[in-house]
Amino acid sequence: MTATLRAFTIVLATVVASQAWAAGVSVHAVRYVMGTWCDLVIFDPDPAPDVVQSAFREIARLDDVLSSWNPESEVSLLNASAGQGPRPVSVDLANVADESAALCTSTGGAFDPSVGPLLRAWGFYTESPRLPAPAIGREAESHVGCDRVTVRRDSRTIALADGAALDFGGIGKGYAVDHALAILRARGVTRAKIDFGSSSLGYLGNIDGGWPVVIPDPRDRDNPLFYVRITGGAAVSTSSQRERFFERDGRRFGHIFDPRLGRPVESSLMSVTVIAPRGSTADALSTALFVMGAAQGKRLINAMPGVGAVFVEQSAKGLVTTTAGKVPRLTRFSN
Repeated sequence: MTATLRAFTIVLATVVASQAWAAGVSVHAVRYVMGTWCDLVIFDPDPAPDVVQSAFREIARLDDVLSSWNPESEVSLLNASAGQGPRPVSVDLANVADESAALCTSTGGAFDPSVGPLLRAWGFYTESPRLPAPAIGREAESHVGCDRVTVRRDSRTIALADGAALDFGGIGKGYAVDHALAILRARGVTRAKIDFGSSSLGYLGNIDGGWPVVIPDPRDRDNPLFYVRITGGAAVSTSSQRERFFERDGRRFGHIFDPRLGRPVESSLMSVTVIAPRGSTADALSTALFVMGAAQGKRLINAMPGVGAVFVEQSAKGLVTTTAGKVPRLTRFSN
């Protein structure tokens, strides 16, 4: 399916979920940032002329801090200093690293920003990922772990153990959503939505009936399964292996790694959608839950007030959808 038709399908699904959507839009802008298309919709009448550019400039600025694909980004330069002791970092890099370190501990290593060596060994920083030689895979795995990163908030420094490398692909877009929404709020916007290709979304304010969020079929993202309506101030993130993967000997290897095993996740779990108060939380938790699996992930979410998750698993009878925590009622799209 073409990108245009895919975009039309998602927009159509959203309109089906809430006809108030199209009627209330005053500004709709799209930019390619952080490696994907980002949609910004503002519902307030007559927003400030430069407010859209302000939001996208903030996202681009954070990409220069957090991108592992850009060799000149702040995190790439920090990775190049691994093994050389503490290095001073920006407020944003310190904040993301600190939150990531806390989540690494609370998820038992299921979310781990030090996964960079594994992504590099498996070729996921290129357009042609591949199965590494066993020795290369073991070497990369030896440099991964929550204890490989030391964040000092008092001195605003980060020290990486020799061979370690940070990758914030599992939290960066959510962090950018939070900051872009803060820019909009500070400029007087009261109702807006930011959407990073339906993988990370953030909402400001509310619309009649709540914001409609589409949960697609992970086997075919152009086919919507359910939608939920959420109130303003929430963020949503979905993780799956469908976007980036390769196949070898009948097995599919995706870009989400289990840092504890040193390999891409292979399970019946096909997608996880998290609804949380903040974008960075939703983004990181959707990755962590995908790694943990539905059973363990549900236990974690049920102990986190204000957070909900939707798990889509493949079974012998087809897709099975279950929820945990604070999730609005799922409404199925008619087939």
